[in-house]
Amino acid sequence: MPVIHDIRFERLARQAPDHSPLPLSPEDRDYVLANLTAVGDAFGLRATPHAPLSDMTARGVVRHLAAVRTWLDPQTQEQVLALGRLESVYRLLASAVRVMELRSRRSA
Repeated sequence: MPVIHDIRFERLARQAPDHSPLPLSPEDRDYVLANLTAVGDAFGLRATPHAPLSDMTARGVVRHLAAVRTWLDPQTQEQVLALGRLESVYRLLASAVRVMELRSRRSA
């Protein structure tokens, strides 16, 4: 299976703080986990992290997402659709990282 690297994931991981969790609501955490579960089901692998999202740093969550992306090589329509779910998770996490950046700037 070829490794797919998406530089956006790496950039986001570098921007994400490594000292605190992402500011995700319970609904957002459920959304992330549901989509990662669907991706895992479509590709026959475990895509959810082993630790709860609330216990992971922002950088850890984004790095996990980047790792999952490298595992994926869609072969079926179901897998292509699952890859779209991963994109929606990326966008949600990118927004949360931006919120953290803004909060950090305001408090500085």
